[in-house]
Amino acid sequence: MNVRGLFTSGRMSDFWSVLREVDPQNVIREADHPLRLIVCGAPGVGKQTLATHLIGGTYVRPASPNVAIDVCDMPTDVPVALPSADLYLYVASADDVLGAVQRGHLAQLSRRSGRVVCALNRRTDPDSPRPQQVQQVAGAALGIGPERVYCAAAADRLSVERELVPGLVREIPHLALPLGRALEAFREPAADHVISDTARINAEFALISALPALVPVVGSLASAGTDMIVLTKNQVMLLLKLALLYRRPIDNRMQVLAEVAPVIGAGFFWRSAARSLVALVPGPFGLAPRAAVAYLGTYVTGKAGQHYYRWGHRPSSDVLDSFREEALRHLADLTPMIAQVGRRLRLP
Repeated sequence: MNVRGLFTSGRMSDFWSVLREVDPQNVIREADHPLRLIVCGAPGVGKQTLATHLIGGTYVRPASPNVAIDVCDMPTDVPVALPSADLYLYVASADDVLGAVQRGHLAQLSRRSGRVVCALNRRTDPDSPRPQQVQQVAGAALGIGPERVYCAAAADRLSVERELVPGLVREIPHLALPLGRALEAFREPAADHVISDTARINAEFALISALPALVPVVGSLASAGTDMIVLTKNQVMLLLKLALLYRRPIDNRMQVLAEVAPVIGAGFFWRSAARSLVALVPGPFGLAPRAAVAYLGTYVTGKAGQHYYRWGHRPSSDVLDSFREEALRHLADLTPMIAQVGRRLRLP
């Protein structure tokens, strides 16, 4: 393989063409998508305290006018009309005996269109039960799956941010960008989600786009070069989302291109070299490496962008190495997907 061939004027032109096609306004519209989160439950269970930690300080409206967090009491004896929301966070005390009252509240919420999850306000003392045990017991008592029950100490900000916030991002992943942009407590989990999700999407696309190449002549022509354009564009969009999450302006197209080009450029040429090496692997045996290359390149690019926007400088080589090791650990999650595709196609 001639590595110098990666830096031809044609490849440089393709690279800048991809960057010019990206419209930052699309990302801005996604980041400005309105959302509402309602923290509700019986009086005295810690709703206000919990909401204060979600917002990141004194209970006031979030920084973005498009994001609203409301606290609502639910009486124990009569139904209450709650406004529509994207997520209902039902709070109950882990010390209470959960029963008919809580099940009735959740039944009311289940009739709404938004996602419903339960947060158990646990004690902070070391003798309190393990969260996993509490979730299992609470899920059975409330009649919901334990995966929809989260356990955190409402009075402890770190507990809320560590044990509850990442779960809330997973519950409404399509709104991770506006949620992380408006609320600082959600910023890191939202960034991690956007990076992992884009890396997974790129890996899946690389895998699927490689399948036509198994068909002689016609398939190779159909798939040639397409994956490179799509993967690079997805990486550019990822960096724009990260910039917005960390409240960086992206309205100026030239400034955006200058900012993302060094990060994307390295991944673009590295991925080209890796793709050429993978192409030497015959037939279906190249499928898994193609997905791995796409995942690793996207994940490392995203983590490098996250580091840059968070700290204001590009990551060192040691930090990049840690990102690669982290990506390799996450690659295990792709194994079932690759194996499933292989079984369907009866690949060796």
